[in-house]
Amino acid sequence: YLFYGIQNLEILNLNWNSIEIFGNKTFYFLTNLKELNVIDNNLISLGKQAYSKLVNLEKLDLSKNSIQIIENNFHSMNSLK
Repeated sequence: YLFYGIQNLEILNLNWNSIEIFGNKTFYFLTNLKELNVIDNNLISLGKQAYSKLVNLEKLDLSKNSIQIIENNFHSMNSLK
């Protein structure tokens, strides 16, 4: 698990990293995350489970990516603005 042990993290910037995909449990332990920025990467898909534990997320910036597939993965993000 990539982010194990930093459950209290509130802001995560993954900008300009050439990321293409996130695994289903990439953000599994980041339940307190409020802001996620993944700007200017190579994302092509938003997997169904990758974001399911981000229940406190308020801001999600996926701009400047090549997203082609968006699965129904935002239902648990009630705090998203």
